[in-house]
Amino acid sequence: MSQHYFRPIPSIVILMGWDRPLQGFYLVIEHADNDDDTVIYSNLEDPNLQELGGMSSSLDYLLARIVDLKLNVPQAMINEIRADAAHNIGSRSLRWNEQGVEVCNA
Repeated sequence: MSQHYFRPIPSIVILMGWDRPLQGFYLVIEHADNDDDTVIYSNLEDPNLQELGGMSSSLDYLLARIVDLKLNVPQAMINEIRADAAHNIGSRSLRWNEQGVEVCNA
């Protein structure tokens, strides 16, 4: 599975990517405070995705959930996730900054 991490604000972590074995996109948004790793959103808990095993065949659906929460991710990150799906990438982990630049391989 590809993993793309982004912190739109210091207390929130967005993890999203392409899951090669399940052939779908995923999204997890968490509070990232030291004392609180509360899940804000998970594709596995989304009632609209239950019939699909929690996976989304549409990245746009998950991007809309991010917008619903008044958050965003860099366009470069979105482009790379789409490329992961197009190339069926399995093992890749990237962290992004607000400028849409990969900051390190994790």
